Amino acid sequence: MLLIQSDHHDASTTEVIDWLLYFGHTAYERLNNKTAVNICSLRIGGNGKPSVKIGSTNVNAVSGYWYRRGYFAPAIATGIETHLKGAYTYLDKEYAYYTFALSDVIAQYDHINSFNDNQVNKLAVLMEAQKAGLEIPDTLVTGNPEELEAFMKEHPRIITKALACSRFKLSIQDNFYFNVSLDTAPFEQSDLEQIKRINQGQFLPSLFQAYVDKKYELRVFYLNGACYSMAIFSQQNEKTKIDFRNYDQHCPNRCVPYNLPGQLQRRIRRLMQKMRLNCGSLDLIYTPEGKYVFLEVNPVGQFQWLSHYCNFDIERSIAQTLLCSHHKII
Repeated sequence: MLLIQSDHHDASTTEVIDWLLYFGHTAYERLNNKTAVNICSLRIGGNGKPSVKIGSTNVNAVSGYWYRRGYFAPAIATGIETHLKGAYTYLDKEYAYYTFALSDVIAQYDHINSFNDNQVNKLAVLMEAQKAGLEIPDTLVTGNPEELEAFMKEHPRIITKALACSRFKLSIQDNFYFNVSLDTAPFEQSDLEQIKRINQGQFLPSLFQAYVDKKYELRVFYLNGACYSMAIFSQQNEKTKIDFRNYDQHCPNRCVPYNLPGQLQRRIRRLMQKMRLNCGSLDLIYTPEGKYVFLEVNPVGQFQWLSHYCNFDIERSIAQTLLCSHHKII
C-alpha cells in the first residue's frame, strides 16, 4: 500500500493519484491536511523494528510514502491556551517531539520527501550550496543598522526577505517595524533611515541580499537526481521583475522548457544529496553576464505549472517512483 500525506485542495496530489489509478494501482491511502496525533500510535521495542499506526493503517505494511503537504496536528483543547499557557507550552513541545518521531519512522520506508524536510533551514542551504560549487548572492543576516549600512555601501541595490517564510517582507507603519506584504522586496536607503529613527535603531535579525540582475529566472523541480527545468521571462514585467511570485494574472510571464548545463545539474545533485532531499523545487537566476545564481530550495514547492507548461508529466514520474517502491516490496 502507498501512503500519501497532503492537503485536500492540492491538485498535484490528485493528478499523481490519477496516474496511479491509470497504472491500475488502487492500494493507497491519502491523509489530508491536519492528521490528529491522537489517532497515531508509535511502538518501539517489542518485535524490534519501530512501527506506526495511523488510524487502522499499519505503516509497516506501507510499501512507499510521499509527503506532499499537511501535518500531524496536536489534539489540545482550545481553552487551555488562554487559561493554562504554561501547560499549553509543555503539551505543544510534547506533541512536537512525538510528531518528529512519527515522521522519522515513516521516512524509514521508501519515500519521496518527509514531514521533517519542511524544516530545511534557508541559511544552511545557502552555505551548502556554496560548498557544492553553486554561486549564491552575497547575504547578510543582522539586527545591527551599522552593519546593514556598511553592506549597503558594498551593494547599492539590496533586497530583503523573511528567514523562514517566503511570503512576507519588512515594512514600517506607525513607528513599528513588522511583516506585512509578499515575497522578496527591495530595501532602500529610506528604509534604513526609518529604522534608525525608531527603537534606537534596534530590530530583529533579518535577511538581506545583494540584488542580482537577471536575464531570466529558472525554476527547477528535482526528483531523485532528475532535473526538470523551466525558464521564466519575468524581467519584461515590472510586477514580476523583482520576484516572479508576484504573479501577473492578466499578463503572465512566458515560461519555456530549459536545458541546464551538465555541470550545474551535478552541483544541484550534490547540494540535494548533502541536504538529504530527494525532491524539491529550486529557484535560480541567469544573469546578463551568463552566470547561474542559486537562491533557494523548497522541498514542497509547487510544480504543477512547471509540469503543464513544459509537458514534463512530473505527476506521472512521481507515480512511477511510488510504484517502483511498491513493486520492490511485493
